[in-house]
Amino acid sequence: MDSIHHGPSEEELVRWIELSGESEFVDAKGPMEWDGSDASASLAKDIAAFANSRDGGIIVIGKSEKDDGTYDFVGVTSAQAASFDTTVVGQWINSRFSPPLNFACYRPEYKGNTYVVIVIQE
Repeated sequence: MDSIHHGPSEEELVRWIELSGESEFVDAKGPMEWDGSDASASLAKDIAAFANSRDGGIIVIGKSEKDDGTYDFVGVTSAQAASFDTTVVGQWINSRFSPPLNFACYRPEYKGNTYVVIVIQE
């Protein structure tokens, strides 16, 4: 009997961190904090765009694109990671978008750094 699956596995989270920016389904963003302000509004638009696309999408925060098109796996600080509470982010976004968007924030470790992975349902 399979155990009930609650969210993505550690392997899936790591794969998305590695893939982000190189796939239409997985987007990469540099380190940021959920501030409920301008940075959050820009990110909320990206979340809404994925929610409106087939199969949803993934946003990885903590991976910065360099000028040459490669990526720096820098991660986020513990304060940045802590700011991405699914409930807080969800309340902010869903007070501005209708119908409500369905997503969850995860904070996996990858090669010694913490990332924020936002999984958005269609």
